[in-house]
Amino acid sequence: IGELAAADERLIKKMMGINGLRLISYARGTDESRVMHKSTVIPPKSISHGVTCMADLTSDEEVKRVILELSQEIGKRLRAENCTACTVRLTLRSHDLSFTGAAAHFLQPTRSPSVIAETAFFIYLSDFSEDPSPVRQVTVSVTDFICDGEFMQPSLFVDQVFCEKLDRAENAVYEIRSRFGESS
Repeated sequence: IGELAAADERLIKKMMGINGLRLISYARGTDESRVMHKSTVIPPKSISHGVTCMADLTSDEEVKRVILELSQEIGKRLRAENCTACTVRLTLRSHDLSFTGAAAHFLQPTRSPSVIAETAFFIYLSDFSEDPSPVRQVTVSVTDFICDGEFMQPSLFVDQVFCEKLDRAENAVYEIRSRFGESS
């Protein structure tokens, strides 16, 4: 710790980035962040779920099924956090371990698994479906959260009544699965 406290900040930042500067601050005892109560919960910056498949995914339909399953878990976690997301990111890794990813913004913040899956699959079709490489790993992530109680600007291009009905229906499914299990 003493060596870290005495280290050159520029060198540590070059080696470790912003986290290196934080470590120096901690080592020197000059951390200026606010003290938080032990029960303070810091909301996540992103929620993601991914899977490495047992076999390569070679068709669009196989990728779509995996994306839908991953999106179900993300929607469940968003509901548990009482948040909606503004951005979805799809990351794919091929059988040769090369990976690629792309992101898109939702027209309106959502926690709907079906909207997350639909948008992620749209990303796949737009950016990756022409690539002949089989897919081995799929990860879906959501970011840019708006938590309950925060103002959310409704979109002029989205049917708000439909979105509210979809949210109520998916809330009901979430409640049933919470009470009776995931296969309900």
